[in-house]
Amino acid sequence: FSSRIQAAVCFSGVFDFIARFTDPQQIALQPMLDAKLASNGQWIGLPFSPTNQRWLDASAINHVDRTDPPVLFVHCKNDATVPWQQSQEMHARMNRSGTAPSLKYYETGGHGYGGLGKAPMAEMVRFFRKSL
Repeated sequence: FSSRIQAAVCFSGVFDFIARFTDPQQIALQPMLDAKLASNGQWIGLPFSPTNQRWLDASAINHVDRTDPPVLFVHCKNDATVPWQQSQEMHARMNRSGTAPSLKYYETGGHGYGGLGKAPMAEMVRFFRKSL
């Protein structure tokens, strides 16, 4: 059997570190932006710079190609930790590359999907049953 990933689900992921800190819509949705800049800088190992190659390389959105497996992006629109546009933009980039991504938004639930019960998990199970 191949060890290659055959399908994936991304819950509230960061896919573009540059847009997260430069896009006005995303900035407006993130309280404590300075703390996020600092913590993300620790992950990447350098202070934020929209032109730094390490920040660009850390952004999954810059590594999409047509051989990527099907992916389901799940995000709540009131997520104050990671803006929902991260999933929207990654979905669009994968779509343009010729892969078959899926996208599911919830209006509420925040970063932890609070109050949604088993709905996100059920969505994930449906996706995997369809994709695998």
